[in-house]
Amino acid sequence: MSWRLTKSQKIRLEERERLQALSVRDLIEMGYRRTSNRHGLISRIDREDWREEMARKHSPWSFEEGMNWVKALSFTPGGAEDHYRRCYSRDCITVTPEKAMKIPNSNWDPVGFVSSSEKAI
Repeated sequence: MSWRLTKSQKIRLEERERLQALSVRDLIEMGYRRTSNRHGLISRIDREDWREEMARKHSPWSFEEGMNWVKALSFTPGGAEDHYRRCYSRDCITVTPEKAMKIPNSNWDPVGFVSSSEKAI
């Protein structure tokens, strides 16, 4: 039995390799923040409606209760953004530890969603 990548898996792999090759400055401008020192993981907020999505996932029975939870996380500047990057973002890549340490930590970083028109690339 041979193992082969599907076309969409190949595209995602190529995109991940392209992102790994970018400079630290470009990654920072795209909204990436360090989420793991040990594993060299960096993540970014991957959707414009990230607050609403986080509220829906946290409290599927009550959107209002979920939004109250998100607002409570926001009492600490960057708290909700950090939680989203670490727990809900699907835009995570692994870079070398040396490169990861040059990217700002996700803790208390208020950078939210960065649209593709705002990206450096």
